[in-house]
Amino acid sequence: MELRHLTVNVSDIGTLNELLSDETRPIRAIVSDMLDVPLFRLIVVVAATNVGSLIASVLFATYVVPAFAQSLEPSITELMIEGARESARIIWGAVA
Repeated sequence: MELRHLTVNVSDIGTLNELLSDETRPIRAIVSDMLDVPLFRLIVVVAATNVGSLIASVLFATYVVPAFAQSLEPSITELMIEGARESARIIWGAVA
């Protein structure tokens, strides 16, 4: 969605390199100027989205799943846990 509102060019990489190569400017000024570069703004939006998604996933797993698990029968909960373990085993087997 952000790409519809920003025009990102390859020249943005050069602009970012120029900003980062200036060792005399304060960091706040550099970051402020970097936020004016569309490519960097896009990177910040993507990073913030990923961090927000990670936080939401952790909160969901720690608060919502246990609340639902209490209302389920024990056999369903055990099957869910076994399915998660099997999924993790398959993923680790594919990665390793």
